[in-house]
Amino acid sequence: MCLSSIASFKELADHNIVSTMFAAAKWDVVMQLHTEWASLRNVLCVPDHAHDNLVREYFGEKVAFFFHWMAVYTRYLGILAIAGFLLGVIPHWFFGHSDRIKRIGQLSFCLVLIIWATSFNVIYQRASLRLQQKWGMKRLSISEKNLPSYDPDKDGMGRREQLIRRLPSLCVMVYMLLFMGFVVWLNSYPTLKKNPSLHAGVISIVVKGGSFLWGKICDVLVSLENHRTYSRASSSRVWKLSSVKLFVSVWPFLQAAFLQEYMSATCGQNLSEVAHEVYHSRGWPAGTNVSIPANRADLFISPYELGFLMHSSFADSESGQVCISGCYPVECYPKQGVVDPKQCKSVCWEFLQVSATTLFLLNVLSTVVFVVIPILLTKMTVQREMAKAARSDDESSEETGPGDNNNNKDSYSFLQFQAKCNLMAPYAYGEWGGSGTEDFMEMAISFTMVTSFSVIRPSMAIIAFIAHIVEYRLLAFRMVNVTCRPFPFPSEGIGVWQTLMSNITWMGVTTTVGVAVFTMHPSKFWPFWQRLLLFIVAEKSLDMVKMLIEFNLPVEPHDVILVDDFNSGFCRKLRLGLDQSHQEQLHDYAAVNIGIHHRSE
Repeated sequence: MCLSSIASFKELADHNIVSTMFAAAKWDVVMQLHTEWASLRNVLCVPDHAHDNLVREYFGEKVAFFFHWMAVYTRYLGILAIAGFLLGVIPHWFFGHSDRIKRIGQLSFCLVLIIWATSFNVIYQRASLRLQQKWGMKRLSISEKNLPSYDPDKDGMGRREQLIRRLPSLCVMVYMLLFMGFVVWLNSYPTLKKNPSLHAGVISIVVKGGSFLWGKICDVLVSLENHRTYSRASSSRVWKLSSVKLFVSVWPFLQAAFLQEYMSATCGQNLSEVAHEVYHSRGWPAGTNVSIPANRADLFISPYELGFLMHSSFADSESGQVCISGCYPVECYPKQGVVDPKQCKSVCWEFLQVSATTLFLLNVLSTVVFVVIPILLTKMTVQREMAKAARSDDESSEETGPGDNNNNKDSYSFLQFQAKCNLMAPYAYGEWGGSGTEDFMEMAISFTMVTSFSVIRPSMAIIAFIAHIVEYRLLAFRMVNVTCRPFPFPSEGIGVWQTLMSNITWMGVTTTVGVAVFTMHPSKFWPFWQRLLLFIVAEKSLDMVKMLIEFNLPVEPHDVILVDDFNSGFCRKLRLGLDQSHQEQLHDYAAVNIGIHHRSE
């Protein structure tokens, strides 16, 4: 008999009958996991699947499926890193800024990225189905108890109850709109416009701060929804967290790539006046030869010297003014002293490159920091406890004498260490020990940045590959040595996260095509209607490629189908009792006449 079937540990803890409860760790298994799987000596080793079963047996399927997904993702990321090196880094090294081969490399990487993202989802689903079958998790049915926080009285259909249930969705929309407006205002700040590095740093901090703040708000909103079971509350938290955090992460780049050109145009009476207004703080673009200083607005500049603005300036037919778009040139690459306007880098492309890399590195750094902090906190706390226990032992030995202390010396036991881990780093949302939701959310943001914006800087794929190798081992170390062992919980794959990753892939395909069409040479110089037409055609064509990949690489592997068929047939025989030895006892229904006329003998 299980003790939990006759007593509620939650109520025992609420009434102070027990101080705390946690899943007890096993010393020998912990040491095996630490030595073979979680040791920091393997921090630069690419993760594999050699210890999936051991992780599953100790932590349960839910944790095991997360590390299985992360291992598959990290290994598959190595393919994209190689493509990024061959198509992004090498052309930049050998062919400079303006060579045609570099542009071909970027467009080729764009196609590779889309195929990679689509095939990764299918490949993981196939691997996950094999693992579900192996671990007996297919068609899993779990009977859940009601959450202690569930209140049946709040499940009514009154106006107040309905308003409370709709409030979280309203908060999601309001938060997104507020963040959009704040980023638009921030991008128009003059000080940030003239310093791209500062601009990228501020935007990255705002994104991380907005994500952190929403994480706190989301927990309150989920509690207001009065969910009956843990799975419902967890699913609601995942969708609310992901919808806002992913939007917060990509919105600054979407604005720079698709809206900045039209939202931040500067207009004046003539091109010289507008050029002075745009460049007076940051100076003329590198590579240009304008004879008059940018801060001398009283001097007229000939249109010939401002030829690099040919594709960035336009005449406003309504006001009769001359305007420079929000994506004006900031660096040009002349050939033999002649500046080609098509060979200039715009401020939008500069922002995308610097900000995407900065935010991605900040995401990686913050993830590593939030893994390292609980390690250090737990270590320092345990060391203080051990020092306190040692001092107590010394005082006790002085009082009783050395002869009376035969091996009765109190020591800091492994159980005490587990209790301290449960206090400092439990495996729960918002705690230092991490949680499945938070760990997967960081992976989802990384996957979004890679699939949507690594076409801007293909070297991001290399950074992501190395970072996730290190992060995988740090998370494994945290789970084994710092986080209090969570209660093993079954799971049918990664659940709602699989749907989320598929949605991210679709969003990544659309964003990548949009970035290639609207911000990359040569289509970025085409009229808007031509770019829009190219975007629609390219996006639908790549959707067809995505569908062909999914059609020719079925989600359910053939071996899984064969095993399912065998299992279904075996279960049917057990249910119906169709054993070969009893076949003769069955009545032969072939001779039964069900017609309306008697059959002649």
